[in-house]
Amino acid sequence: MDLISSTAIGPFTAGVDSIVPLWLAVLLRKRNLCRIVEPEWMNVANLKDVLTQERESLNFYDGLPFWYVEIARSILAVEDKTNIPQLDPIRILLEDIAAVRMDKIRSSIHTMSSTQFSSSNMPMDVITVNGIAAHEIQTTQPFLSKAFEHHLHLLQRPSQPQAPAPTNTTNTPTTTTTTNEPNAPPPSSRTSRIRRFRS
Repeated sequence: MDLISSTAIGPFTAGVDSIVPLWLAVLLRKRNLCRIVEPEWMNVANLKDVLTQERESLNFYDGLPFWYVEIARSILAVEDKTNIPQLDPIRILLEDIAAVRMDKIRSSIHTMSSTQFSSSNMPMDVITVNGIAAHEIQTTQPFLSKAFEHHLHLLQRPSQPQAPAPTNTTNTPTTTTTTNEPNAPPPSSRTSRIRRFRS
């Protein structure tokens, strides 16, 4: 039959492995018409190596599929230990890998915020995220979109001159006394002269 792509799938033979799209494999497994063979990157030995490389390197391991989280969740949701005996170790390793990769993203965002976002005059550096997965992009996209939007707004905002700080000055009032007559005698002497003249 023809699906979304032009690749023909089927006819199927019992006991013979067939390569089909994931959605069809999940559908057939839910109807108990097949069993899903986990991909090679989902075996325990490979996931242990991926976890070790993720912990030892600051970069993302690029050997995982872009949709590795969604693929693993779809398979683990319909399979059991009968078909995948190491189901629990696989689930634990995938959770550890996802946690380590998210810690890298948080660390990168923290470094970016302390260096780039601390100054509106500093241009944005190029960030390399080779090997990042779809789930991690969807998780961090809302926060990073807002952060970049605010940073761009700060860069485009014209600088405003700051008003001078008010200074506290204390004005002490002064009184100036001007005497019209030089060497004027004391008030008591002048009063006595006027009294003698009138008498």
